[in-house]
Amino acid sequence: MKKWYLLVPIANIDSQQDGQTFTIEAKITFPIDLKKFCMLVCSNCGQDVRYPTIKEIHCMNCDQKNLLVPRCRFDVDLKDNSGSTIGIIMDKEGEKLLSLAGKEIYKRASDLVLLLFKS
Repeated sequence: MKKWYLLVPIANIDSQQDGQTFTIEAKITFPIDLKKFCMLVCSNCGQDVRYPTIKEIHCMNCDQKNLLVPRCRFDVDLKDNSGSTIGIIMDKEGEKLLSLAGKEIYKRASDLVLLLFKS
């Protein structure tokens, strides 16, 4: 059985109750830069780390030595005739939308950076 949610114009998002589920109908614009489709996180706790390459780190969040792993995460611009906002798509939903796993997104972005660096 499908659940139907309230259709809300973007201009009215802020007036919705916290935790309420609703639907928007909008034009979606994706980032152009492939590097903006993933981030690196601690393999143990999932804490995002501002480091550009996969390596072993000492995570300050879980206080353990762990390998960084790529996770799908990207911002999208959403626009309807009432306004615009930014949305975040991540993890399995993002991978499904892109038909790529986080590791593949990271690899493609890294390969592109190397290609541009060699040019």
